Amino acid sequence: MSRYSIKVSWSEQDDMFVAVSPALGDLSALGNTAPAAVAELEQAIELALETYAAEGWPVPEPDFIEEYSGQFRLRLPRSLHAWLVHEAQRQGVSLNTLAMSLLAQARGSVDTSMSLTSEVDTALTSLRTTLVSTMRSAIVEMAADSSTSWNREAQPVDYEYEGSPTSTLRLVESAG
Repeated sequence: MSRYSIKVSWSEQDDMFVAVSPALGDLSALGNTAPAAVAELEQAIELALETYAAEGWPVPEPDFIEEYSGQFRLRLPRSLHAWLVHEAQRQGVSLNTLAMSLLAQARGSVDTSMSLTSEVDTALTSLRTTLVSTMRSAIVEMAADSSTSWNREAQPVDYEYEGSPTSTLRLVESAG
């Protein structure tokens, strides 16, 4: 087994697991199971390292789990520093405790926001699909209704959605 980090994820596009080694330029391999993808990637890593050696290329360093001290130094404007000190005193906590609390709250807000954004995008995509389908059906029904004043034979026409999530819904007649 190599010393290179491996990340395994499910690929909807490939309908398989994909194993990736970021340190080796995102070298990847597929497998029907996560262990199969890892085994394939291990073989690919061996071949890649042989190629590096044969070509005389420098071998990338493996990724290592970083150890964090739990401390960092932060420079901030004096006015913000003063507000933090006063807020910590008001709450009866240390400046460190207040800063940790505020960072944790901000991270939770970001995580929640990202989750909600994903859910809203999924709902909008579903709504857009339903709307386009309903509009297609209505157009076909209108075209087939002999009581309409259209001066052409009733023929179903394919329409497709054009635009992005932030643009206005617009149906355009499909080419061909």
